[in-house]
Amino acid sequence: IPVRCLSRHSISDEMKAEIKDDSTSSEVASYLSSLEGVEMIEGDVTDRASIERLLEGCTALISVHGAPKPKNVLKSLIPFLSSEDEPTHSKMINFVGVNNIIEAANKEGSTVQRIVRITGKNETPFSLFSILINMFGNIAKGWNYEGDQLLWGKSSVPYTIIRPGVMCRAGVPAGKFRALVDNGYRFRKFCTLHSRINNTKKSQ
Repeated sequence: IPVRCLSRHSISDEMKAEIKDDSTSSEVASYLSSLEGVEMIEGDVTDRASIERLLEGCTALISVHGAPKPKNVLKSLIPFLSSEDEPTHSKMINFVGVNNIIEAANKEGSTVQRIVRITGKNETPFSLFSILINMFGNIAKGWNYEGDQLLWGKSSVPYTIIRPGVMCRAGVPAGKFRALVDNGYRFRKFCTLHSRINNTKKSQ
């Protein structure tokens, strides 16, 4: 299946044969561009025009973008010191970016048939974890929720929202383990083992 990826990083001329834990985003983009069937589009979710170029001829859109950690964490504690118009601000990434995706996917003539949004866990707004992320991440949880609200009420294209509890490359715990159950709003909550997912992939 041909895949087209949007990356805000320039593609490095030096292709990487593998992705390492310390690989930069630009190096990862270069590696992905070397794979068969993968096309890289330089752009940003805050730029609707680049999203429209990305979606030309596509039938499905998988959104895995998220707001980066603020360079100055202490500055994020004082809202008026962090401009919401900055391209890396949580509002621009988690809200404006999602809005751009929805509008591009719903544009007349669009071939997109499904939007898949992979995002963070949906803790209750008043949980300690949510409060800390909002304090040190330019209200990242709040703007993420607002972006979800846009999908729920604005998109005429069918969508799926996935909130994985844990994502990691190595050291996945085996056997049974505890998971935090939160309000989840409209989402069904369930737990599954990473090994079960791997076995499912192998059997397909």
